[in-house]
Amino acid sequence: HKKLSGMNPFNSLPSEASPLGYPVLTEKREALQQKLLDEGVETLVHWPGYLLPEEVRSSFPDAIWLSEHLLTLPTHDQLDESDIRYVLDCISS
Repeated sequence: HKKLSGMNPFNSLPSEASPLGYPVLTEKREALQQKLLDEGVETLVHWPGYLLPEEVRSSFPDAIWLSEHLLTLPTHDQLDESDIRYVLDCISS
């Protein structure tokens, strides 16, 4: 979606895909997560970096970066188009 330009780590999904969530990349994950929560939108942080033992963290810099910048937006089957537009509007406002 145009409102997520630059935040989407995927170019496309297969038509039969039913994602658990919609991952976005953001430099200010905690601020965006709080902003969305304030607007009533629950998000998830998957695979936080602290799950890697400290002694091996430096061996996986890309994984650490993703764990610090990835935020998962809701995409479950209870959302309709107006709900999705609301989330997009909250992000772009």
